Amino acid sequence: MKTRPKVILQLAQAIAVSALCCLNGRSDTVYVWGYDAAITRFETNGIGSIIATDLSGWNGPVGLAVDSKGNLYSGCPSTSRITKYTTTGVASILGGLVDSVSGLAFDAADNLFATIPNYSEIDRLRYSPDLGYLLAGNYSQSHLSYPISLAFDKAANIYVANSTPPFPFSGYTNSVEMFSSNIAYLRTFSTLFNHLVTPWCLAIDKPGNVYVSSPTHHALFRFNSDGVLFTF
Repeated sequence: MKTRPKVILQLAQAIAVSALCCLNGRSDTVYVWGYDAAITRFETNGIGSIIATDLSGWNGPVGLAVDSKGNLYSGCPSTSRITKYTTTGVASILGGLVDSVSGLAFDAADNLFATIPNYSEIDRLRYSPDLGYLLAGNYSQSHLSYPISLAFDKAANIYVANSTPPFPFSGYTNSVEMFSSNIAYLRTFSTLFNHLVTPWCLAIDKPGNVYVSSPTHHALFRFNSDGVLFTF
C-alpha cells in the first residue's frame, strides 16, 4: 500500500481535466473519464492506461461503477444507456433505457443503483437478461435537486452528490445527502458547497473517508466519516 498516495495524486491530477472518477472499493484501482470521452484506469503503481475512447453523449461516460467480478459499467445521460466493459476491455451496450442515467454504484450484493438527474431521484435498477438494466420502481425523490453521482460506505449507506440543475429550481442544491440502502432519506452529510462549487463524483475508501470532486474548481475534497472537511 506504499503506492496508494501516488495513485491518489494521479487521480487528483486527472480530475483537473476530467472532473469525474470512480474508486473501485474492492481493490485500489481508480477509473477516470474525461471530457474527451475516454476512460483511463490507474493501477496501484500509479500508471494510467486508456481502456475506452469511442464514447459519446452528454460529457461522455458519466457514471462509472465496478461489480464484484471486475467488470466496469458507465452511464450516458444523453442516450439513457449503460455500457459494460469486461476486464479485458470488451464493451457492450446494455439494452434497457434508464432515463438520464449519470452516477452508478454497486452495493455489496452487486445490486446496481443509479442517479437520475431528470427526475431528481436515485433508483435501484433491475436486471433483465433480455433488456439489460431497467428502472425497478424503488426510488426516492426527497431532498434531491439534481443528483449526479452516488457511492456506498461499508455500512451500506448511500451518499449522493446533489448539484444545481441547469434550469430554474428552488430546493436543495450543491450538497452531499445520505440515504439508507433501501433509499430512505437519512440526513445531509455536507453543505460545504455553494452555488459556485459543484459536487460531482463521490468515492469512499475503507476507513470511511469521503472524496468529492468538483469540475467547477478542478478540485478534490476529502471529508472524514463525520463530515469534517480536510485539505487535500
